[in-house]
Amino acid sequence: MFEDYLNKDYIYLLFGFCIIILGLIFSKKLGTKPVSLKVEKIGFDLIADRLTLFFLLGFVFVGVGVFFKFKGYETRLASLENDLTSRETVEKQLSILKDYEFDMVLDFDTSLNISPQDKDLKYTIYKTVGGNIDHEAITPIFGPFGGTLVHLKHVKAGDKFRIIVGKSRTEQWESEEIEVPKTRIKLSKVK
Repeated sequence: MFEDYLNKDYIYLLFGFCIIILGLIFSKKLGTKPVSLKVEKIGFDLIADRLTLFFLLGFVFVGVGVFFKFKGYETRLASLENDLTSRETVEKQLSILKDYEFDMVLDFDTSLNISPQDKDLKYTIYKTVGGNIDHEAITPIFGPFGGTLVHLKHVKAGDKFRIIVGKSRTEQWESEEIEVPKTRIKLSKVK
């Protein structure tokens, strides 16, 4: 537990500033008598007054605090870069799962002898999602291009669906089963 406190950079910064402030406050009481520090093994020899010694000790502690604050800075940057790269990878993978909205052209075979613009026709999409079949009515758009356009919403890559167009239960036409993202399908007579 004590080691955790020693590794906190702000403790060293605070202690260093306190030493400097105490040295300034008690500078008259410390006097100007020189202090000599000599360490022959490393060739260190310091002769300074007491106020200078307090400043020096204070700056050493502040320097240690700054060192601990920025220690491992490059490692943290590399870690953040790896996190960003993995986040971008996950976003790309999740973009595959998004919903699609697109228009699909329905081609009615001329041998069927039906008019796609017949008001009695009902257009229904049957979606198979996760083993469940869901259906909803869709409204066609009749364009000058000769086909019938249906707007599909909330389909995902891999969803399977078929479109059934009919006047009654006995007179219906269906598409083959489509897996997203095909965009043009052919209708044939329901058997």
